[in-house]
Amino acid sequence: MRTKIMLMIVVLLLCAAPAWAQKAVPEAAKKHLLAGIDAIEKAKSPSDIDRAVGEFEAAAKIAPDSPEVYYFLGKTLSMTRGRAKQAIDAYNRYLALAPNAPDAAKVKAEIAELEKMRAWTRKSGSIGMATVALPDGFYLRSVHPTSPAAAAGLRQADKIVAVDGRPTKGMTLLQFSELLDGAPGSTCSMDVVRGTAPMKVTFKRTEPFGAKGLFREIDGSDLGGEVSQSNIPVAVFFCTGYNTDCMTLSRTSMRVMGFYRGKVKFVNIKVDETPELAKKLKITSVPTTLLYKNGDHVGTVMGPNVNELIQKLNVMLAEDAAPAQGTAAAQNVRPAPTGQETLSRGRR
Repeated sequence: MRTKIMLMIVVLLLCAAPAWAQKAVPEAAKKHLLAGIDAIEKAKSPSDIDRAVGEFEAAAKIAPDSPEVYYFLGKTLSMTRGRAKQAIDAYNRYLALAPNAPDAAKVKAEIAELEKMRAWTRKSGSIGMATVALPDGFYLRSVHPTSPAAAAGLRQADKIVAVDGRPTKGMTLLQFSELLDGAPGSTCSMDVVRGTAPMKVTFKRTEPFGAKGLFREIDGSDLGGEVSQSNIPVAVFFCTGYNTDCMTLSRTSMRVMGFYRGKVKFVNIKVDETPELAKKLKITSVPTTLLYKNGDHVGTVMGPNVNELIQKLNVMLAEDAAPAQGTAAAQNVRPAPTGQETLSRGRR
């Protein structure tokens, strides 16, 4: 019923060209917009939401100054964990194009909720699944094959109807995500429907990667800004809290990498919650570390190989030091550790 009402509203908006809109939506963009709304109305799986996002993005390319497009793009992106930053950007674009929109206060409240979601994600653990909020509940968009979620028996397209006995229908994505969170090592139970068959699964919660180390959790959509706006080299770790090699890297970093604090920016992206970005960057194993300097990708380290990572960091810092201070400064860069710091490579 809610999606049918939404469809009626958007048809009225598109036909009436409300006073707060800058101009009417072009016919070509309108077709994509209505196709996206139709995809949401008939959504039975996360892939339907992805299709809706694609339609709204196509409409935005045709009509970049039409606020209606960005409203529905923001609304749809906000349904998927891991896309909060993209949803906020779309909503802000909507408000910029339609500052007098009658629902401006409501949209601002949704932006505040998404910001809370982003803040929570940075300090939470991960069990290796990405969720989408559909009208009838929460569905799994993806499940990382080596995660606690996979070990518990969860699969893509499973519907989660309750967490620790609490029904999930009607929850926001933030409320649902907070319910999954808890002390590392604690047990969480979920009531799941697969097709039409009910089942119950349990899993152990994990600690965020790098929670006690150098790493700062970021959204996958923040990567471009983190890299382009940094005046020091950036090391981007694609990891998960439950992978043993990632945990090894996190522990080892506390012992041997403190020298680089303030000289290199260390950030982490949860690879299992950003499958599109991982595919785009060809991340095939974890941990994988991408190194950036002056906005450019300059190196990759596979696995928890701290020795190789430190050697490449030294090269980047020496290149910066040499022009300004000469060879002597470059020689003062910390030497790479000896063989005892070299660890096994990550799993393929």
